[in-house]
Amino acid sequence: DDHITKPIDPDELFNTLLRLIEPGIRAVPEPEIKENENAPSIPDLPGIDTRDGLKRVRNNKSLYRRILLEFYENNQDMAERIKIALAQKDWETGRKLIHSVKGVAGNISAKALHRAAESLETAFVNQEEKAISGFVADFQDQLETILNSIAGIREENGCVEEDSGNFAIGDREMLYQLMDELEPLLESRKPVPSKMIMAKISQYTWSTGLAENIGQLGKLVGKYKFEEARTLIKDIRDKI
Repeated sequence: DDHITKPIDPDELFNTLLRLIEPGIRAVPEPEIKENENAPSIPDLPGIDTRDGLKRVRNNKSLYRRILLEFYENNQDMAERIKIALAQKDWETGRKLIHSVKGVAGNISAKALHRAAESLETAFVNQEEKAISGFVADFQDQLETILNSIAGIREENGCVEEDSGNFAIGDREMLYQLMDELEPLLESRKPVPSKMIMAKISQYTWSTGLAENIGQLGKLVGKYKFEEARTLIKDIRDKI
């Protein structure tokens, strides 16, 4: 018996199999290489060892790019979801979310994120309430680095949508009402309903001045910086 730890290294896997499989004559089919010769190259990405990541998928650039883009799509709100689990002391849900990020981070060779996720998962398993905030902050920083890196190749792939064509123009009176709904939620430190209000606000297109403040407000709510968010609401009201 033997085992291979995650993330899987193909060379280690094959060497282990060679040790375990009894020698003999067998028919071996020729490998079918389906890599598209026109597949775009993978640039160097901050926080990701792309050379090692490509090695894990046998240098299949199209597959690796697809895995990166799927990671981007699936983890936009992951830090917030983990923080909500922490606030609710839902240790098992938080652990599962972190474990899923850790697995994919290992597969794409986002090594610092993998380490941060591993530490955070251990903290959730042990329910280390006093020390966990530092692990969460490190995890979020590493995750944001990876998402920002992948955002660059999304733009190259033409994955970025034009917001102006997909969202209705926001009404200022409606925004004022939503600010009135959001502020008491921030005061009572209720992350889930606060994020729901922000989701409503994000469904609309706002003027340039408001859009910048609203984007900043969303980040503050996502990072649980409720007092700073309440201060920003006052600035937004002044602009409405």
